[in-house]
Amino acid sequence: MTLMVDLNAHVLDTGPLLCLGNSSNLREWYDGFLLGEGLVVTAVHEELKRQSNLHPVQWGSGNIARRELLKDTAKRVLRHYSKTLFCSSRLIPEPSDDLELLSQIQAELQSDSEYKAHSRGARGIPSNTGEAFSIHAILTIIKGSAYFVSNDNGARDLAQNYGIKVCTFVDLFRYICAQSRDSRLKRRAYRELLSCRNKSLDIGGVISNPSDLDLRYFGA
Repeated sequence: MTLMVDLNAHVLDTGPLLCLGNSSNLREWYDGFLLGEGLVVTAVHEELKRQSNLHPVQWGSGNIARRELLKDTAKRVLRHYSKTLFCSSRLIPEPSDDLELLSQIQAELQSDSEYKAHSRGARGIPSNTGEAFSIHAILTIIKGSAYFVSNDNGARDLAQNYGIKVCTFVDLFRYICAQSRDSRLKRRAYRELLSCRNKSLDIGGVISNPSDLDLRYFGA
């Protein structure tokens, strides 16, 4: 039985955008198949701008080499999508309604982050602003069947609890490979995704060979 995936409108979290910033090939393939359906909330755009300047609140941990990598990656993705995903007419603005719901989402994400940090013995707790605003936007502004694309399993779980469809960055490329007529794309995409992972960028899943990009594994 063939898995049917209707990946129409989708809202991108910070992690998938950083992965796009790492690879010109991944950007080319994403742009060719999905750019027209992609959306980003203002809060995620602001996180990337802070990242590009090594802002200490969001990105104050990690060694210098990794922070420099994240800085350069954020700069690339900001520059590449400045006239598309990040143009003012396309960015989803900060909410002005249903702020109680936003606070509830933020509190739930914060609780998940605190639990994970405590389990790992980490001192810093990352910001959840981008995830919270993305989930809130899908529920209150888009009000449709948009996917939430995030590599954070806690954020995805919470979004699903609110009835939102979710997928990861790897899932995006499962979909793209299934749509492409280029039989080589799966192998090429696999190499690019491994390059992201080897640079300690979370791609949202574990892949060990090109066949892991089969559409049947979408959402697995």
